[in-house]
Amino acid sequence: HEEVLNSVSRVLGEYGLSEEARFLCNRGAVFFARFYSNSKTAEEVKKDDYVRFGLEVFNSYNSSLPVGIILIAERLVCKNGMIVPETVSHFTVKHYDKLDLGEVRRASLDILERKEVIIKRWKEWCKKVVEPGEIRGLFYKSLGKRYRETLFQKYLSSKGGDTIWDVYSFFT
Repeated sequence: HEEVLNSVSRVLGEYGLSEEARFLCNRGAVFFARFYSNSKTAEEVKKDDYVRFGLEVFNSYNSSLPVGIILIAERLVCKNGMIVPETVSHFTVKHYDKLDLGEVRRASLDILERKEVIIKRWKEWCKKVVEPGEIRGLFYKSLGKRYRETLFQKYLSSKGGDTIWDVYSFFT
């Protein structure tokens, strides 16, 4: 666990992420660690709409989990402080005896570089206006029959906006 954590920690430190939490499970056979940037470095996607990024790293020495790195975006979704995390990219590699730590380091860098692509895409979504019929289509493709019309009507009455980002924000 320490080898994986150390190899990833060096990379993440260069990007301004620091370890926030570490968990051990199954008598130490499995570990999870969370690394986040501080709230001062959150990205503003749209005016007053911030996203904070972090990584979760996991590993096991009993083969129950692969080595994994997950890029997480946390969004403030409610004035009461509720934050919704979302996995936006991930890397896993199954290992049995030997683990290529260089591959894990490269994966960490690749995932962190994807963050910029994701932010750019989200900022483009803020500019792309969606027609009401397209919005209805997004609801119908994304939700089950039971809730889609009710939520679509709620979206329309909320006057949430008409960009892809607005629709995405409503879903999250």
